[in-house]
Amino acid sequence: MKIRFRQSGGFAGLTKVAQVDSDGVPDDEAGRLKTMVDEALVEAVPDAQPALPDEEQYHIEIDCAARCETILVARSSVPGRLRPLIDYLEARAGYEKR
Repeated sequence: MKIRFRQSGGFAGLTKVAQVDSDGVPDDEAGRLKTMVDEALVEAVPDAQPALPDEEQYHIEIDCAARCETILVARSSVPGRLRPLIDYLEARAGYEKR
């Protein structure tokens, strides 16, 4: 499973990105990652609404053998089951160079 994450917006307008490949992480972490993805995809993510001014937005692309999903959500609209995955990806993200 491969995940591409992009966090944009916010007051400073900085962008953070991360890419995670489950083949490149320890087995226990890969298992937790799979669980977070499964949980995140169980709950319907609301259609992307225009973000509030200076609100962060998350763009997540999940590619796996069984399915491919794209999630676009504003910080204020993040469903509860998606939060652990976003927290995991934010912790691994770095600022994108301009």
